[in-house]
Amino acid sequence: SVGISVETHEGNVVNTGDFKFDHTPVNDKYADLQRMAEIGSKGVLALLSDSTNAERPGFTPSEKNVGIVLEDIFRKAEQRVVVATFASNVHRIQQVVNAAESTGRKITVIGRSMVNVVSIAAELGYLHIPEGMLIEPEEVNKMAADRVVVLCTGSQGEPMSALTRMARSTHRKVDILPGDTVIIAATPVPGNEKYVGRTIDELFRLGADVIYSGSNSGVHVSGHGSQEELKLMLNLMKPQYFIPVHGEYRMQRR
Repeated sequence: SVGISVETHEGNVVNTGDFKFDHTPVNDKYADLQRMAEIGSKGVLALLSDSTNAERPGFTPSEKNVGIVLEDIFRKAEQRVVVATFASNVHRIQQVVNAAESTGRKITVIGRSMVNVVSIAAELGYLHIPEGMLIEPEEVNKMAADRVVVLCTGSQGEPMSALTRMARSTHRKVDILPGDTVIIAATPVPGNEKYVGRTIDELFRLGADVIYSGSNSGVHVSGHGSQEELKLMLNLMKPQYFIPVHGEYRMQRR
């Protein structure tokens, strides 16, 4: 993510964007605390800060923790592994690639947004995929089940997403088979819980082993900072006015 600082005649206005302070980032690019402190030292009129996790104490775990869990699941899975996550989370996609490489699996990418992000991120150098790792969806059924990873959209239970169609046995190219491992590497966005729950139920009915964030499985960590990180941002910026972005009204009453 990226934050912006806008200079105005009334003073500087800072919008953090989505943020957390990850001290072991997947891409080895660390938050520039010195630059943030410099901005704060010049005076900040208003700070618009990501406040999604204002109710969570402590620090948000590192994204690298997910990679360790994914590799362990890939190694133990006896058949195909299906991973659904946000297409916009390139770091998560990279960790799926790393786990597949470590366990000798090929990857097929399904879902328009996921295909687009993987293609563009790889072209721009943000995603590193070993040559020969990607296969077409049509090749999945021709390979040994324990050599395949399906990376797809549908972590929010969207009706027309790849995972939802696979769960309903209506996908044209890939079916969920008994014994497949399905990982939903995301938490439901508020309002989507019903759709995600329905998809999980349908996957279980097909005989899949479903691993999802609600089961404390470690397959997802938030991309938003928790309370101690929000405090750190406030201390760095020292704003005259604070405007929480995201979050809910109840958080102001706690």
